[in-house]
Amino acid sequence: MECLNFLYIEIFFNYLEELIVLIKMICTLIAPITLLVIIILISSGKMNRLLISLAGALLVSFSLLYMDNVQSSTVIGFILGYDYSNLQTILFVLGMMIVITICKKTGVFIYLAFRLVQLMKGNSRYILFALFLFHLYPAIFYAFF
Repeated sequence: MECLNFLYIEIFFNYLEELIVLIKMICTLIAPITLLVIIILISSGKMNRLLISLAGALLVSFSLLYMDNVQSSTVIGFILGYDYSNLQTILFVLGMMIVITICKKTGVFIYLAFRLVQLMKGNSRYILFALFLFHLYPAIFYAFF
């Protein structure tokens, strides 16, 4: 009888190990699925983008903290940039978003597009080539410097 109890305990631990592997697989899928759902909800335009983004960030953070056993200091350090330079990156992206929003609302992009079409006399091949050159120089500059 005692041998049978040990057999049941061994079977239970085998199922428990399989359950842990399944939970880790689910945690691996939570982040990309959340990203896809956020993109779909934001592109639909029916909900507030800020609330959708924050809900997705909280869902991924909780899945990392509680299901994948990542320490909270690791997540907080990642956000604040203790081990990495993520805070600087986040602030840079935030600043770029502010500059782009201001340029969009003041009509800078429409003016630049209008001037480009005027300079290229409406030829679509010339416009495409000008845009290619416009993006090529900064890409080469940032690649080597």
